[in-house]
Amino acid sequence: MSSPEKASGTGSSGAEPSAPDAKPRVLIVDDEIYNLETFQRVFRKHFHIVTASSAKLALQELETHSFDVALIDYAMPGMNGAELLRSAVALHPSIAYFMMTAHADAQEVRDTLKAGLSCRIIMKPWSREEVLRWVINGHQLSLLRKSVQDMKRSV
Repeated sequence: MSSPEKASGTGSSGAEPSAPDAKPRVLIVDDEIYNLETFQRVFRKHFHIVTASSAKLALQELETHSFDVALIDYAMPGMNGAELLRSAVALHPSIAYFMMTAHADAQEVRDTLKAGLSCRIIMKPWSREEVLRWVINGHQLSLLRKSVQDMKRSV
């Protein structure tokens, strides 16, 4: 069930990435408002969360905010999660991206993993522990990618 577009956040809007000991900045993209609200409720103590209910809103958030991790739903109207992922990685390659889906048989979802665009496919319904583990690992990966980018710029 689709809902009106929504973007909201609980994290700061600065352009600086989070420090290693800070809460990861996480963008959650899903067209189902209930899923966004559930994620906010379950993980607000662990992460700085910004939600977007469409790919269009997610791209706006990516253009104006800094994130460590993004969890992107595959099945969305308009631009699907795989299409969003390709655009997002082009904008911010250091973010750790995860595709969320209930459609593991979708070839396009598997292709994002094979192409290195997503770190992992998280199956719906997801478990709290699984998401915690992957976001924490993704945060570390993002920090490493950003460090490498900084080192390349300073050379």
